[in-house]
Amino acid sequence: MEIRADKWVDGANVAREVRTLSMRMYFHAELLLLLEAAGFAVAAVESDHRPEPATADSDFLVYIARRG
Repeated sequence: MEIRADKWVDGANVAREVRTLSMRMYFHAELLLLLEAAGFAVAAVESDHRPEPATADSDFLVYIARRG
């Protein structure tokens, strides 16, 4: 995927940046193992960018992890 940002001044395009975006998808258990291998301890897994526990119906999971 790519993202493009244009800067407009007085109706004229004065700058443009194009960046490549990469995505990675991991299963929940895989991400827990990756965090652990990198020295993190998972404190919580929250749901949909809200401070609520994740469920099977959650669209997004937010991992709260601490290192050390």
